[in-house]
Amino acid sequence: MTLGSILKEEGRERVAARNEEWLRTMRNHAKTICDIDGSVTSDALRRFAGLYHREPTHPNAWGAIFAEKGWKRIGYVQSKRPEAHARPIGVWQWIGDNHE
Repeated sequence: MTLGSILKEEGRERVAARNEEWLRTMRNHAKTICDIDGSVTSDALRRFAGLYHREPTHPNAWGAIFAEKGWKRIGYVQSKRPEAHARPIGVWQWIGDNHE
């Protein structure tokens, strides 16, 4: 593991620790979307957060949502959020805790 990877993980853990309730809410909502649609993106979660005024204490917390064991990236799509400038974002599927 590189120093950059270690620092990235440490930063993610710090942000996650300060946003535990928010992460729990967003992950539960992401799993609900997967139950309905089969997959989820951060765009869908950002819409939910905006509707219900559920913003993290730091923007980097968004990156921790799918870091939980049980999420599998199954592809990429272009973000539809104008501020994302059409960059690729992951399409995620919940496979559960008992899968690799």
